[in-house]
Amino acid sequence: MHDSEQPVAAGAALAEIGDIAHLEVVVDVLSGEAAEIRPGQTARLSLARGKPALEGRVRRIEPVANTRVSALGIDEQRVPVLIDLPPTGSLMPGDGWRVDAAIVVDSLADVLVVPVGVLVRQRGRWQVFVSDGSRARARTVTLGAINAREAWIREGVSAGENLIIHPPDAVLDGGAIRVRRKSGEP
Repeated sequence: MHDSEQPVAAGAALAEIGDIAHLEVVVDVLSGEAAEIRPGQTARLSLARGKPALEGRVRRIEPVANTRVSALGIDEQRVPVLIDLPPTGSLMPGDGWRVDAAIVVDSLADVLVVPVGVLVRQRGRWQVFVSDGSRARARTVTLGAINAREAWIREGVSAGENLIIHPPDAVLDGGAIRVRRKSGEP
């Protein structure tokens, strides 16, 4: 508790002792995202690039948020989420280690997932452009969920349809398009 020699008062703490076999991970989560987290949900914890992720379980979502300043200088409300680690793993963290965490808030089978780059916001609704070979067709879609990389589409398109990724502003419903293929593709 003290870095150098000095007199110590009776009853003052001298050292903290912990059991590194029973560590927990504390993740600061944006308060809007913390509202979706529940105790018992799975958390995938990455400790090092190229190493398999550890699977932990959310034990507790603290009831009080803290204001933190983001790298962009924006005040954000963050909530500490406590995650229990598995008893063993090929690489276990130590005290103060950096950990990247992904908390699974929903898990579904047989859903249509697309990259967010195909989505276009039009008059407050989500749309995609479907290629019919020579024309682009705009379709309104209903999303089930969305994150920074992928979106789950409930309805509006079917698996196997060709969607236009990152459509430029010049692409219009019914407009002519030309399909470019990467070298080596049929």
